[in-house]
Amino acid sequence: MLPIAERLGRAKAASRVGLRVLVLAPTRELALQIHEAVEQLGSPMGLASVVLVGGIPLRQDRVALARRPNMVVATPGRLIDHLEHRAVDLSRVAILVLDEADRMLDLGFMPQVSRILRAIPEHRQTMLFSATIPPEIEALAKRHLRDPVRLEVGPSRAAAPNAEQRVMFISRENKERCLLALLRDEPGTVLVFVATKREADSLHGKVKHAGFPVAALHGDLEQRQRLRALEAFKQAHARILIATDVAGRGLDVEGIAHVVNYDVPIRADDYIHRVGRTARAEASGRATTLVAYDELDALTAIERHLQQSIPQHAPPDGIESPPWAHTRRGHSKVALAHEGMFAPAGFRVRRRR
Repeated sequence: MLPIAERLGRAKAASRVGLRVLVLAPTRELALQIHEAVEQLGSPMGLASVVLVGGIPLRQDRVALARRPNMVVATPGRLIDHLEHRAVDLSRVAILVLDEADRMLDLGFMPQVSRILRAIPEHRQTMLFSATIPPEIEALAKRHLRDPVRLEVGPSRAAAPNAEQRVMFISRENKERCLLALLRDEPGTVLVFVATKREADSLHGKVKHAGFPVAALHGDLEQRQRLRALEAFKQAHARILIATDVAGRGLDVEGIAHVVNYDVPIRADDYIHRVGRTARAEASGRATTLVAYDELDALTAIERHLQQSIPQHAPPDGIESPPWAHTRRGHSKVALAHEGMFAPAGFRVRRRR
């Protein structure tokens, strides 16, 4: 946002009139977080901005849009609502930003993004940002970009470098006990990822019943509830946040000590984004993934994507490892070694001719 604000601030007055910058993000929380940065950097230069997300009355948005802001930060669905009511004019957009670009260009969002792209000028600067850009998304992005330049910071396919990653093999019926033991051992803030909204609510109730200060964040909550939960977590009033992947991307909460994957993510890229919530800005952190027997294939896919084996740790005291834990780890390494990804200690890879 800094170079965008500088570019607009130095432009001639006529070039700043109307909506010139559009930023799209996949979640309300991320859009609101980006808008905070937009206001901090743009306001001193006399630039006005608006955030458009669900959960806020449309009438309130229209009043803000009537002031003709220079920049808009929005989720795609809410922006399309205003396009259909002709409450927003995108005909003068000169800069388009897609944050979490791989998510924005996947099948879930692509129809909405395509609708928005048709409403903005072809001659523009387009920027895509993400911690992960899979090859199929990169190919799709090139269709919408002209002579693109790729800038990469840090190694590709890597999780947060300062995060201590570990897996614990655990039977599914012992996952709850294991999580509560981890929460007792960790004095700092903990972000727990689950697969579904229903599981987020269920686990939130159980953790709260155990006496921990906890909040829940998922897509079925009202906007004020989502904001309240996130703010409580940021201020450490709720030391623990139980969340779906709505909190997995882009959210910058300072000092998260521990990320726990209560459920193993199906997509390897989601693992990278989840782990990236800790160990930010040169800080250290820990990421623990609880793996049940039916999640072993998902773990293998993550390790294959990372091109490394995640170290195995024993569950907390009093919680037994399942019988398959000691043999399955070795089997997973052998399978990866035979695919040529890496050779664990004691193994040699031989390719058949």
